[in-house]
Amino acid sequence: IFAPLNKADKEVTKFFTLDFDFTDLNLAKKAVNKVLDIMENVFEIEEDSYRVNFSGNKGYHVTIYFDNYISLNTLKNYYKMLLFLSGYSASDIEFRPTSKHGVKLPLSTHPTTKKVAHFVNRNFEEVSKYTLLNVKPLNVEDFAEFVMEEVFPKYKKDKDFKIKASKIRITGSMEDSFQHVLSDTNLSNRMKAE
Repeated sequence: IFAPLNKADKEVTKFFTLDFDFTDLNLAKKAVNKVLDIMENVFEIEEDSYRVNFSGNKGYHVTIYFDNYISLNTLKNYYKMLLFLSGYSASDIEFRPTSKHGVKLPLSTHPTTKKVAHFVNRNFEEVSKYTLLNVKPLNVEDFAEFVMEEVFPKYKKDKDFKIKASKIRITGSMEDSFQHVLSDTNLSNRMKAE
């Protein structure tokens, strides 16, 4: 199980996972494709920076990889924007990892179903386990700058966005979390030196 690091009183990670849990796998596939379209077309996240894997049970995991540590609060605010844009709720798509909930490793066997959590493509066909070796992590600073300068201003004044985002329990303001990514990056550099 992956879980976040807790250094210098900040929870940080180099990846985050969207956990799509639906009783109907076809609904899960529809949700995954909708969110991937938003990630690629609104946030300009390229396919080689994320991977999709079957959960082994009733859904899929989409994991985005970063080149440096980034705070969980920053990622939770990105998650808020994804939920708003997709129209899905936090019960449909869960944020992982958290300090209380890790995420099951890809390629592991689900303890109940005994099914392997294999990687899949956009058509949900199994792909090589070696696909993970070709991940090109997102640059943390570029990601935060793009969200702050290009995406966030479009939704900042949207009343529906503020109402929906406020229903998800996340501390700190969205704007502050992305503006502080540079300090998160400095924290990351200190952690690497340890």
